[in-house]
Parts: sequence; structure tokens; C-alpha cells
Amino acid sequence: AAYELDLTDQNNNGFLNQDFLVWMRRSALPQFRKLYRRITEGDYAAGLPAGNYSLTVNYSILLMKVK
Repeated sequence: AAYELDLTDQNNNGFLNQDFLVWMRRSALPQFRKLYRRITEGDYAAGLPAGNYSLTVNYSILLMKVK
């Protein structure tokens, strides 16, 4: 599992958020939707109010050359 990469160094275990790890998986198809959660109760159970919504994801990783 991604959160058990290094049992001797707690700071070297990557992301602990399992939902995030699942969401970041690559899709097998070029056209896809990544649904995170479905709201079934509360204020937004019938849907979000009409309007324009935008989501900005800022995620970067450090890549290293491997010989």
C-alpha cells in the first residue's frame, strides 16, 4: 500500500488519504469522469443550485531521472 513505503521513516510514506490515492489513479480511457462522492442527504441532496462552478486542482510531483 502507498502508505507503507518506509516502515523506518514516517515522513517517507507518501499520501495517507486513501480517497485521494484512488482519485489520482490513471484512467484506462481518454474520456472519463472521476466521481468522488454522491450527496444523498442534507442541503444538496437534490443537487447544487444552478450556476457555473469551477474546480482548480494544483498538484505537482517531483520527477527524477532514473538511469
